[in-house]
Amino acid sequence: MLDGSDGGPDRRTLLKGLGASAIGGLGYAALDRYTNISMPHQRYGERYVTPHNDVVQDYVEDIEAITDDAVVFTDEPSFEYERDFARTGRPDDWSLPETYLTEKVGDCEDHSFAFCSILRAAGYDADVIAGESSVVSKLKDGDPYLFHTMTVFETENGEHKYMDVAEPLRVYDTPIDGFRPRTKLTDGEIEF
Repeated sequence: MLDGSDGGPDRRTLLKGLGASAIGGLGYAALDRYTNISMPHQRYGERYVTPHNDVVQDYVEDIEAITDDAVVFTDEPSFEYERDFARTGRPDDWSLPETYLTEKVGDCEDHSFAFCSILRAAGYDADVIAGESSVVSKLKDGDPYLFHTMTVFETENGEHKYMDVAEPLRVYDTPIDGFRPRTKLTDGEIEF
């Protein structure tokens, strides 16, 4: 809910400062009709994909397998979900992959950029897709739809697979139920 009762921002906090700098300093387009949170400009997120980073490379070296169901690591990491507002006091604050992978805490964008980076470093075509999610938002704070991201990657046989922060290491055959992709945030080769 956007009334501040869940410890998150209220609608006024979210809208304060919208304009050239927008939420969290991101450039935004296309105002979301449900929450008044706007969607980031397409491809802005490419600067958050860092496959050559040392921390990302360490994760790639620890991959045991990428199966139809999961990314399997030799030493399986554990990630915790935490909303940006609770962590940083800002409604939307994207972390670089090395921060998420080191601290092992963040939200959907942090997970998506980290695993897009890992998958690219491992040789896969991968992208971050953004859209609205009714399921995730109901779990988080009851709003009908919220901005959400997932990682999409292409397997060796050309299939698209998806990853989501809800189960950080799980691989899905389709986007999670209730997720409606609207744009790509990265410049990879995936078409969806």
